[in-house]
Amino acid sequence: ESNDSFIPPRILNAKNLRTFFVYPYPNPRPNLDIKLLHHLTCLRTVNLARVAIETLPNEVGSLIHLRYLDLSKTKLVELPESVCNLRNLQTLKLTSCKNLRRLPEGLRKLVNLRHLELLYTAALECLPKGIEELRCLQTLSMFVMSEEGCQLRELSNLNNLCGSLTITNIRGGGSKESKNLKSKEHIRKLQLDFVKEDYEGKKDDDGSAIELFEPHPNLEVLVVWYYGGSKFPNLMEFQSSSIMLCRLQITECRNLEILPPWANLESLQCLLLTGLDSMSPMGLFNGLEASSTTVAYPNLKELAIEDMKHWEEWVMETSSEDINVMPLLRDLYIYDCPILKSVPHQILSQSLRKLFIKDCPKLAISCLPPLLEELISDGDADIKLLHHLTCLRTVDLSYVAIETLPNEVGSLIHLRYLDLSKTKLVELPESVCNLRNLQTLKLTSCKNLRRLPEGLRKLVNLRHLELNYTDALECLPKGIEELRCLQTLSKFVMSEEGCQLRELSNLNNLRGSLAIAKIRGGGSKESINLKSKEHICTLALEFVKEDYEGKRDDDGSAIELFEPHPNLEELVVWYYGGSKFPNWMEFQSSSIMLRRLQISECRNLEILPPLESLQYLYLEGLDSMSPMGLFNGLEASSTTVAYPNLKKLIIMDMKHWEEWVMEISSKNITVMPRLRDLHIYDCPILKLVPHQILSQSVRKLFIKDCPELAISCLPPLLEELILDGDAGSLSRSVPFNDNTSLKVMYIQNSPHSTLPQGLSQLKALQTLKIVDCNSLTCISEELQHLTSLRELYITRCPILGPRCEKDVGKDWSIMSRIPSIYIS
Repeated sequence: ESNDSFIPPRILNAKNLRTFFVYPYPNPRPNLDIKLLHHLTCLRTVNLARVAIETLPNEVGSLIHLRYLDLSKTKLVELPESVCNLRNLQTLKLTSCKNLRRLPEGLRKLVNLRHLELLYTAALECLPKGIEELRCLQTLSMFVMSEEGCQLRELSNLNNLCGSLTITNIRGGGSKESKNLKSKEHIRKLQLDFVKEDYEGKKDDDGSAIELFEPHPNLEVLVVWYYGGSKFPNLMEFQSSSIMLCRLQITECRNLEILPPWANLESLQCLLLTGLDSMSPMGLFNGLEASSTTVAYPNLKELAIEDMKHWEEWVMETSSEDINVMPLLRDLYIYDCPILKSVPHQILSQSLRKLFIKDCPKLAISCLPPLLEELISDGDADIKLLHHLTCLRTVDLSYVAIETLPNEVGSLIHLRYLDLSKTKLVELPESVCNLRNLQTLKLTSCKNLRRLPEGLRKLVNLRHLELNYTDALECLPKGIEELRCLQTLSKFVMSEEGCQLRELSNLNNLRGSLAIAKIRGGGSKESINLKSKEHICTLALEFVKEDYEGKRDDDGSAIELFEPHPNLEELVVWYYGGSKFPNWMEFQSSSIMLRRLQISECRNLEILPPLESLQYLYLEGLDSMSPMGLFNGLEASSTTVAYPNLKKLIIMDMKHWEEWVMEISSKNITVMPRLRDLHIYDCPILKLVPHQILSQSVRKLFIKDCPELAISCLPPLLEELILDGDAGSLSRSVPFNDNTSLKVMYIQNSPHSTLPQGLSQLKALQTLKIVDCNSLTCISEELQHLTSLRELYITRCPILGPRCEKDVGKDWSIMSRIPSIYIS
């Protein structure tokens, strides 16, 4: 339906409807009038996930047969008490309701409830009392400890709980019997989140805060956040013969000095340690007795060490060299250890297959594991060491500041994946061409890269060659046509010295995006045969910029060669020198899939071809085109629709546009009936926009640096307005037209000393953001009348910011009633 807040009558008439699902793709749906649902009394399933509702109407309580209610990712702050009338409800999903603060007090009445999903509801203050009465409950993903709400002892009666349980806001209290987590044999994952501020004060050295949470031996995953003790209690030692624990994550327990003797746990396969400021590396091996038969972490396969700011020398301080350390370790991750210098050779063992190092600038590894298959590093690694690792399948050196790649890389004959993105490489050695098994070569954003090796044709198994943002690349080597397996070739550089354009014709497996750069023409249509490449979805054509400043290509010969397959979805054209496009760009609507079109800095272009299928249109720097060039070929009649499917229009850098009017005789022409986003940037003399374009459908309007633009009436259903720089009349005054839809407004880089007049009429406004407004001297008193305003952001406003400081700023009294105020 055209009106997104309208539930069609044919649905409301379906009295026996059992399932109501609002499909959210591609964006969260706007507010639906869900009050109407109470007529559908036979409903069993209602899914409103991602619908932008802020309140749930009381009428929902009349859906007495409802079994399943999904409200995930909505903007709800609370649920009405009427929800507790849904006695047959079995599943209630509230995942990622980030504004949710409380649940209804009568939740205990939902005696058939089996699944209550509450993950990622950080604002939830407590659970209502009486949760213990929900004896059928199997899923309770989060339990919030609170003195005001449900007490921890209520968990003891929920004997059917299974799967994952997260307990948050832990500060201790109660007796061991009052929890009885040890009897919950079906809980497989337990997460304990302590109050973060607590560890910054008194230590919990006796472990009383965590003593309460002893789990059943069937527990498989344990996660602990912000625990304040220097050690864990005895119950956390876990006898290896009786425990099934396979994964442990200890995060930001800043006072923790040693781990329990987990090195002896035979079941442990994954250990993740983050932000343990008080623990030395030897804290990993507490309780380990040195002998020739000792095995530390005998079955550990994955170890992650992160944010260990004080770790410097990681050595094995044990008397016996015969101790076997992590003999099955396959994956080692070391992040953000700024002074760490070494890793014990016992850990860099024969078994290691994957090594990931990030933000460890002082770490030196002199000998890499011989069977390593995957290396990912962002440091200044001595990559000459790599040639010893003949089993390597994956090497990721993206972001490493290397300027040359050693010839030795050619000895990694089993390599399948090589990522050199964002390095400082100027060229690749010819030895790279020995990597006959290489399938992926990534060189994205290698801004210094000038050339590829001449023997690139030898990489016959290469499937993906990524070259985006390699502006210095002069050409591709000859013979690229021999890479018949190639599926991704993100950039093709035309050059007389290198690979010729005709070589593209043999690459029949190309798919995804293809950019062809440095176009000057040449060749015949048959020599390229882009029309046969049915899997190319995005085509970018970049002509030589200097060419359009000389002779014009009015016959379109330079672009005629690049006719794509009808499956093409996106076309981007830069610096084309012609005054019009060739006939193939007229795209018959019945045969073309083109959805997105971007035309940039084609300074001679005068008109666009008719484009009925477009959903996105971006026009930039078209000096020779008037506004009516948008509507070439449009015949006025009562049934004419211009751009019938267009949803987003961006007009940028049109220096000569002054009067944008519809010079069409028929008033019955419909213009862009589905347009939702309109962006107009850098049009210095533009005075107006046709009222046909500022239509009922527009939801977002973005105006930047258009000082002469006058808009007398906002689109009636506008929801978001962004004013950047001097946005003309809107920067000075918001036109009065009783707008009841505008919810979000941004004011950025305003040259004015005051906010626009007329803000008080924006009765639905919920969020106002004021950014980088150096000249603004005060807040508008009109904000006092915006009763729906919930969020005010003031960022980098040197005069206005101090005036809005809480309690002391001169303008604080105007804005003090706004619930959320952010000033930076």
